[in-house]
Amino acid sequence: MQVEISVVKDKELGAQGAAMAAGIAAGIYQDYKDAGDQTVNIAKVVKPRLEYKQIYEKKYSRYKAVAKALNPIWNQFEN
Repeated sequence: MQVEISVVKDKELGAQGAAMAAGIAAGIYQDYKDAGDQTVNIAKVVKPRLEYKQIYEKKYSRYKAVAKALNPIWNQFEN
């Protein structure tokens, strides 16, 4: 997909997200962007490597074909 990916340093991200939502509700943060800017720590940014672009596109194409082929099967599962 050739996009940068930010890898967060933090753990327990579900709890952090809940705390951010509570902070927004309490008026501590204006919105999720503000909460994220103030609380999320980025460990590193992984940049796309153009030399692998064709390989990834081929693999993604295969993934989409498998997902499409499985669509009729998912309807057979009951809750």
